[in-house]
Amino acid sequence: MNRGQRLIELFIPYEKYDAMQALRAAGNILEESHEATGTRVKVLIAEDKLWKVKGRLE
Repeated sequence: MNRGQRLIELFIPYEKYDAMQALRAAGNILEESHEATGTRVKVLIAEDKLWKVKGRLE
């Protein structure tokens, strides 16, 4: 893992699926599983880019 990066797990509801595009642009998706109401991902992402993605989920 690179310095300044975090491995996190996020749940992206389908109605906020534009956050997936932000995740793909900003980080490295390691796992992705689709559920009834959204997608669960494990992603390696720089801490300074994480706020952009979390902002789309609010």
